[in-house]
Amino acid sequence: MSNSAFVGPAWDLESEYPSLDSPRFRSDLEELTRSRDALQNLTSGLKVPDGGAPESEWVEGVSVVQKACAIRQRTDILMRNLASYVNMLLSVDSGDAAASKMDSVLEVMGASLTQAWNPADLWITLAPGSALESYMQDSRAAEERFVIERRRLLRDQKLSLAEENLVSSLQVTGLNAWGTLYDRIAGGLKCSIQTQEGLKVMGAASAQELTASAQEPVRRAALEGITQAWVAYRDPCAAILNAIAGWRLEVYRRRSHTRPVGFMDCPLYSARIQPETLEAMMGVAMREGRALGHRAYAAMARAIGKKRLDPWDRMAPAPALPGGRAPEPRTYSDAIGLISGCADRVAPEMGEFFRMMASKRWIEGRVMPRKLPGAFCTSFARTREPRVFMTYQGTPSNVRTPAHELGHAFHTWAMRDLPIAQCYYPMTLAETASIFMETLLNDAARSSGDETLAWGGLWEESHNAAAFLVNIPMRYTFEKEFYEKRASGELSADEFEELNGRHHREHYGDSLSGPDPIFWQSKLHFYISGISFYNFPYTFGYLFALGVYAQREKLGPKFFTAYRDLLRDTGRMVPEDVARKHLGVDLTKPDFWRDSVRIAEKSVAALERAVNERFA
Repeated sequence: MSNSAFVGPAWDLESEYPSLDSPRFRSDLEELTRSRDALQNLTSGLKVPDGGAPESEWVEGVSVVQKACAIRQRTDILMRNLASYVNMLLSVDSGDAAASKMDSVLEVMGASLTQAWNPADLWITLAPGSALESYMQDSRAAEERFVIERRRLLRDQKLSLAEENLVSSLQVTGLNAWGTLYDRIAGGLKCSIQTQEGLKVMGAASAQELTASAQEPVRRAALEGITQAWVAYRDPCAAILNAIAGWRLEVYRRRSHTRPVGFMDCPLYSARIQPETLEAMMGVAMREGRALGHRAYAAMARAIGKKRLDPWDRMAPAPALPGGRAPEPRTYSDAIGLISGCADRVAPEMGEFFRMMASKRWIEGRVMPRKLPGAFCTSFARTREPRVFMTYQGTPSNVRTPAHELGHAFHTWAMRDLPIAQCYYPMTLAETASIFMETLLNDAARSSGDETLAWGGLWEESHNAAAFLVNIPMRYTFEKEFYEKRASGELSADEFEELNGRHHREHYGDSLSGPDPIFWQSKLHFYISGISFYNFPYTFGYLFALGVYAQREKLGPKFFTAYRDLLRDTGRMVPEDVARKHLGVDLTKPDFWRDSVRIAEKSVAALERAVNERFA
């Protein structure tokens, strides 16, 4: 079988835009500009009364803000559509000069749109109840009630209109520029990897795939090559992290005019959870969960013939069972068939959706020199068509990646008929469908009757437990201490490395021979300018998804409808309410999280038994 069978396809973006120069793209950009200008003209004369003004002054603005809402909804779809397309181009080729230039154009456009909307946003956020209800009589505004109620929670953090506009405009060449710089570094990274065929130079995405090789020398060489490539950028990465965090901390300080705004307030607001929920979840994860992760790593180490794992072993695939056959690479078409077949067990329409994703080529899986590492799911706001990005090379872990991302895609698809304002779910709930699909895949592997496949599924489930209950909490505590220290001044590259090593040792303990010294550099999530603490929602999503998956056996044939209804509510309810309505549980208490850890414990215990029996 040719090697091409093990490489993923190019995605088809032409159904939305054939190219940056296409009439369709240019037409949308021109319409966006006209709509932006119309919004600016409309809101420039909007009067936002001060706090003590009579209600009649607020009512005067109702019709203007309603008209502004209609324009802003149109610009929101256009902006997201254009930006998604450009981001997809840059993800495949980080050196695409035309896409990079357009990315800058859209960043400026986004800032100007925010400024144009700011007067209306300020009016909506500060308006007294009766004036707001008058505004809500408009059907378009009514679609956004949940979002508006969330925005009004920030009433005491609002700056003046002039200051809000200043923050928006400076963000393009300030905060966002630092994130863009990191993307350019990561996308252009050249890793020299010593292979059996000699020294090979490749991009970070291809090198990262090798860390999941079945051969330890390849994994080690890959991590060493990645490490060596990143070492040259220690100081630039430290500067980028300091600048991103410094920007945020200064904005939080400015917003603390009524009450103190801490660095955790924004990520909690974005995650739409209460502090009590985070404390309950992370408390369980870092007590029972960490110990469970250590057990998983210990079992994995014994299986690959070690006393403990080395840093390059964390992504190691399941070794061959003694006397059994080694796991074979899967072609891309086989992987899609396996995932779709698993989805059929839940509902035929879910499996059919995955097959449609593949047949329409809505999945990107090629190996390319300037391709960004990692995987994600995105979508076009106008058509609600999802797209999956990854690098597929046939490894066992590669099968899990499309399952995860296709879960995200189904989440998007299940909401496609809802008003778009009700489709933006928080990260805490974003992992529900993706982890559900991974769990479904592993469950199917265990019950397949294929010993090798079942062993691989058990390995992946235990790997998930270790990753979400050890690695993600480590990222959270690292970032938390970094922000605490950054409030007093910048950190040097040496200080970042010390902080990185200390948190690795705290969370991994003796389960790992040593820390990954450049993790603080190589982990993209720390450098995303649009969101901080891109970590704890993953552990939340993992444990929440296990709780949702447990309902499958309880509900039987009724499960799929209940599952789809839960997904549809994720953009219009806070997680605590979603859990209360659909699962009957209280997320602010540790009980639910502890029950989910117990579900994960079953997989780890099964791995331990298998290792004791087969690798003694």
